[in-house]
Amino acid sequence: MSCTIKFLPDEKEIIVDDKTDLLTAAIKAGVSIYSSCGGAGTCGKCKVVVNTGEVETSVSPFVSAEEKAKGYVLACKSFCKTDLEVFVPESSRVGKAEILMRGEKIFIPAGLPAVKKGKSAFFKTGVAVDIGTTTVVVYLVDLDTGELCARAMYNPQVSFGEDVITRMIFAESEDGNRQLHQSLVDGINELMENCAKEKNVFLNNINVLVAAGNTTMTHTLFGLNPSYIRKIPYLPKMDFLPVSSAKKSGIRINEDGVIKALPSVSAYVGGDIVAGVVACALHKSEDLAIFIDLGTNGEIVFGNKEFLVCCSTSAGPCFEGGGIKWGMRAQSGAIESLTISGDNISFNTISNQKPVGICGAGIISIITELLLNGIIDRSGAFVKNSSKNLKSGEEELEFFITDKISITASDIKNVINSKGAVFSGCDVLVKKMGFEFKQLSQVIIAGGLGNALDIKKSIILGLLPDLPIEKFRFIGNASVTGAKMCLLSQEKFNEAKFIAETMTYIDLSTDNEFMNNYTASLFLPHTNLRLFPTVKNIMEK
Repeated sequence: MSCTIKFLPDEKEIIVDDKTDLLTAAIKAGVSIYSSCGGAGTCGKCKVVVNTGEVETSVSPFVSAEEKAKGYVLACKSFCKTDLEVFVPESSRVGKAEILMRGEKIFIPAGLPAVKKGKSAFFKTGVAVDIGTTTVVVYLVDLDTGELCARAMYNPQVSFGEDVITRMIFAESEDGNRQLHQSLVDGINELMENCAKEKNVFLNNINVLVAAGNTTMTHTLFGLNPSYIRKIPYLPKMDFLPVSSAKKSGIRINEDGVIKALPSVSAYVGGDIVAGVVACALHKSEDLAIFIDLGTNGEIVFGNKEFLVCCSTSAGPCFEGGGIKWGMRAQSGAIESLTISGDNISFNTISNQKPVGICGAGIISIITELLLNGIIDRSGAFVKNSSKNLKSGEEELEFFITDKISITASDIKNVINSKGAVFSGCDVLVKKMGFEFKQLSQVIIAGGLGNALDIKKSIILGLLPDLPIEKFRFIGNASVTGAKMCLLSQEKFNEAKFIAETMTYIDLSTDNEFMNNYTASLFLPHTNLRLFPTVKNIMEK
């Protein structure tokens, strides 16, 4: 049986059979619905309201009795029985990406030639793209004047899953892999077209696109199946992707134009990290430094011009709001900082809008405040009767920030696991090379979370090493910066290839030292307070 489904407020209709769930129908209709679990029914993010018509749906702990009475259902677990009119609320929509510019901006001189003479032809306009698991950022670059236009969106693939593992599973079928590729290409095309329209540039005059992304994302851009990355022996199809034609890839620039991707180091350290190293020039540094990309995956590079070692930590999506009851990405209305004084709570939201959830920076801020105010102990457990804002929720204790928005005991546990993975990854890389944190000249932080991060609170939490604040440096979106540099200079692109070839990858999943360190890090800030002397002093006051 076929049904017609109309999605509001997009005013989009689609005809599907009764075996197609509403989430899949929405994706096919071009309606972006947030689903961090990829339609498994375990995140509760894809709530929609059935205005008219009948559906067959499953009972879900994420849909309360009150919501059910108002017509709410989980889109991924609901199927049409009749024609439907479905409203997608703002909380379930893939919102507008907030590009926070509080980090240091890295620029290169305007007018730098795209390629050196004698190597290949010059081109006038190009595109640099950062393909993140969470966001896609496009820079339109005039190579004569250096003029830039930037646009960003949440990665359209989020409807197929929050993290790369979920998307790899989705890509195991030929149709799934095709959908991943097409949704990403459509998103890039939309951003390019918006930039080109603003700057009065014809897409046909764009002859090159340089992309930086993790290994899974660059595979899907080129239409390669990434599902083998998660299977033994955990190898991508290739680390150095050959130049592809725009026509073949579906990217709507000049059909004779080329698509280039920065090379990967391994299955879980991709071209985005290589681009970050290019951007911050770690490979040319005399002094030791750590580069941390605090995104969905949590990649780390340690070294200087003499050596580079790297790893990927299983940080999970919580720093992007995933796996957190009221978690959300960094968009308008997200709580990004909080202060507790007695029973009084004050907080700031992105764009100063009404609070609708908590982004990664806010999650770190909240948990640190709970610790400093004795509302949680060093294990992360709530201390009963420590605050009037601490109440019994539907399943466990929750600290309520507003009448609705809260942080739960499970949320705190997820964050402790994630911060422990990142800190332990840094610690293992430094120790394996025979150094100590105090020998670092800099800790370089990239990624959207890094831009809004409170360094002091991140140290108290045990996410970052206990070093003087002046040693920390924000560089914003290092991936797109590195891609832009490689677009403008063949020399920089060659540097990226050299970095990918020479950087040593350490697999933490089989490293006993990491596992021991990780277990010790599952306290706030750490089991060993000697690693955090300034935090120890704060807590003993």
